[in-house]
Amino acid sequence: GLAPPTSTMIAEEHSETKCALFRHLPNLTKKLAWRSLGAASKTPVHMCRVPPIMATSTSSTTTNTENKNNQHNKKNVVEFCVKREDLISPTYGGNKVRTLQHQLAVCESRRDGVDDKDQETATSAAAFRQLVSVGTGGSNQVVAMVVHAQRLGWDNGGGSEKLPA
Repeated sequence: GLAPPTSTMIAEEHSETKCALFRHLPNLTKKLAWRSLGAASKTPVHMCRVPPIMATSTSSTTTNTENKNNQHNKKNVVEFCVKREDLISPTYGGNKVRTLQHQLAVCESRRDGVDDKDQETATSAAAFRQLVSVGTGGSNQVVAMVVHAQRLGWDNGGGSEKLPA
């Protein structure tokens, strides 16, 4: 969903420096609700290299062909980057935090009734007091939502419920 930021969000977050979207599109800072959730604005990227699997020779001597193959294989090292989103938050990390920065901020904005200009919005804001997240046992999305929602003043309502199979 979409919702404008609350005055508290605007005052506390400095979203134009902490959020990549708002750094590139600063006019959205006053239009889209966003919370940092204590997350780092940038996480490190590591370059990884995986050497190719070398065939081992059963004989004790190597031939010129084997030496050339080994030299060729050294050039075929696989390189890739790993973005360390697990380091995004000291509370509970992972890429889920990036989506929750917007999702929980929208919920907070609606809970606090930012758009109280019309009666329908004010009524829905008054009723918007509890968050429900559904997922399988061990769902990272559910855990991340509960952990970060509590930081924003949401009560988890006594924990999770098991549904009948």
